[in-house]
Amino acid sequence: MAWVAVELPDGAVRVLEELVRSGRFSSLGEAINYLLRLFLCGPEDRDCLVHVN
Repeated sequence: MAWVAVELPDGAVRVLEELVRSGRFSSLGEAINYLLRLFLCGPEDRDCLVHVN
């Protein structure tokens, strides 16, 4: 397992916050996990282990 630090632009954070406010995700961590899985693993990979604390 590896730790990765990412600095997001303000615009990206605003989009994530809006996704949480809209009810699509319950937290910023959940939204980030979804995006990381989508881009790092692909939408069909159910065994990919991506998690943000």
